[in-house]
Formats: sequence, C-alpha cells, structure tokens
Amino acid sequence: MRRVLTYTFLLGGLGLMVATYFFGAAPWCAEEVACSNPRLEWSSVLFVFGILLAFGSAIVYEVMKDPSDGEIE
Repeated sequence: MRRVLTYTFLLGGLGLMVATYFFGAAPWCAEEVACSNPRLEWSSVLFVFGILLAFGSAIVYEVMKDPSDGEIE
C-alpha cells in the first residue's frame, strides 16, 4: 500500500507539472506579444502544487509504515 500511494503521489505531481507547463503556461507562438501570457491564469500555482505533490511522495513513503517491515528495537 505504501508503494502504491508513493507512486501515485509522484506520478500525479509529475503529471500535473507536465500538463500545466505544456498546456497552460508555455506559449505556442513567438511572433506576438500576446503569446507571452499563459493560456491558463493559475498555471504557475498548479505547477508549484505538482512540485509539492512530487516531493510529498517522500513524506508519504516515510510516514506510512509497511506491515511486512518488522519493528527494530
């Protein structure tokens, strides 16, 4: 369960970063000044949220304990 949730956070964060960069923030034309504005207004916030999700996968991995791991005393 820990591995599945960790990979879900990691892939979700990476997917959100890629999607918001290529489909929300990156301009497709370079000839006009209007192309310098992002197409999605909150794309930078979503990109940062994707970074937080990707780094949060390490927190999920450390906080969740696997039942097959024995306690070290």
